[in-house]
This record gives sequence, structure tokens and C-alpha cells, in this order.
Amino acid sequence: MNNNKVLLSLGSNLGDRQQNLLNVIKYLVNYNILQDIQLSNIYETEPVGEKNQGQFLNMCLSGFTNMSALNLINTLKNLEVELGRIDRGKWMEREIDIDILMYEDIELKEEKLELPHPRMHERKFVLFPANEIESQMIHPIFNVDISQLLKDCKDDSEIKIYEY
Repeated sequence: MNNNKVLLSLGSNLGDRQQNLLNVIKYLVNYNILQDIQLSNIYETEPVGEKNQGQFLNMCLSGFTNMSALNLINTLKNLEVELGRIDRGKWMEREIDIDILMYEDIELKEEKLELPHPRMHERKFVLFPANEIESQMIHPIFNVDISQLLKDCKDDSEIKIYEY
């Protein structure tokens, strides 16, 4: 299989939030899951949905993988568990959350994975860091690049660079 370009979103609002993000990157590099990785800055953001929880740290990364999209999502979900994620339900706090935002220009609707991510265009905490590293990546459904998605995004939540 060819190297496929993938864009991921990482988030954490429990435990050592920054270390949780770094552990994902370390794993992806050490196990050669992604090559030629580009990293955004880390941002501190408001929670979505359930507001009564701590601020998130979010970032995006892109790279190339030889894994299929379904194999990659299975690997990432297993990694979340390995890194201590406990399922508390939708919109709840989490040790780590890893989402595939885009995988090449593939459109996919499976139980475990929908590509591109169905709500990425509505979320500034995703688009802001994604725009930093992949502003020209074209969303296969809307047929515009990430920089345009960010300009069009109606999300007015606060996002600020994380000072560590």
C-alpha cells in the first residue's frame, strides 16, 4: 500500500494533559505508524458539549501511513486505552482523544470511522491547529481547503496557544 496522508486531532483534559499528547506522538514515531510528521502548536480550548469540566489541550498532526484507515483507527483507539483513557460517554472529560480528521481524500461511513470527520468544519479547536500545518489540504466533501473552512467556521469558542 502507498503512503497515505492523514490528518489527526489530539485532545486531553485529564491528568498531565501535555504529556498525554506527547505520549501519542512518541508512540506514532516509535512504532513507525506515521512518517514525516508535522506538528501544530498546542492550544488550550474550552470543552465542547458538557461544559462542566476542565480546559482541553488540543493539537493536530499530519503525516503519512501505510495503514488502511480502518486499521489506523483501530490502532489509535487501542492506543487511547493503553494511555489510560476511560470511557465516560460522549462529550465527557478524557485522558486522551485521537481522531482521524482526514485520510487522503477518502469519504467513508463505517460504524467505527467516518471520513472526513463529520464535525471538523464546525470546530475551531480542530481547524485552528489543522490550518497551521495543512492549510491547503482539501476537504473532500466541501471541496475547499482547511484555511477556508476556518474562515467559514461559526464556532466562537476561545482558543489560545498553550504556554508550557
